[in-house]
Amino acid sequence: LMINDIVLMAQNVVAMTGDCMGDLVSPPDCAADITSFIANTLDAAQAAAALSMACAGEVTDCEQVTLDAAECFSSLASGLVGAATNCDIDAFL
Repeated sequence: LMINDIVLMAQNVVAMTGDCMGDLVSPPDCAADITSFIANTLDAAQAAAALSMACAGEVTDCEQVTLDAAECFSSLASGLVGAATNCDIDAFL
């Protein structure tokens, strides 16, 4: 799933170019894009740690748990920021 995380990170960067700069700047959407990018980056890092343990025999349990927890909080932050921008229609609620 690390490939999926990398694709999602690229989608976040594209979304940031529209929401964080130019004529259509939207600070709440920009914040959601950034927190989502952070969550996807942490998820990719966790997958890399799991691959390291599976393929190279490195013990990375602590790193995986820490990255997973950070990813969960980043995903929650992204969802809360998204809900704050459009709470009438946001699926988070």
